[in-house]
Amino acid sequence: MTLPELITALQKAFTFQENKEERHLRIRKRVENLIEEEEDIELRIKIVYDAIIRKGETTFSALVPIWRRKEIVETFLPLLYLSNRGKIVCTQEEMFKEIFIKVK
Repeated sequence: MTLPELITALQKAFTFQENKEERHLRIRKRVENLIEEEEDIELRIKIVYDAIIRKGETTFSALVPIWRRKEIVETFLPLLYLSNRGKIVCTQEEMFKEIFIKVK
């Protein structure tokens, strides 16, 4: 291999590495843009618990403001905490059917 060929191969390697690093940074920025600011879970638990107390015995679907994935998760996660803490009782007659919720 000649010196000019070695120099060309080295330049290609540097270009490849720079492109790889730039791609990595672009992907990282996209992921960071998707991640929202972390919400205080205790605040979310209090909001859901207050809604359950106001309604008395209720259903999961009645607690979810808009039936989208984000809102479903934001409502379901506090239910798990509240159930685990013994503040509410959740029952479900069949899997994937309505969840009934009442204050313990």
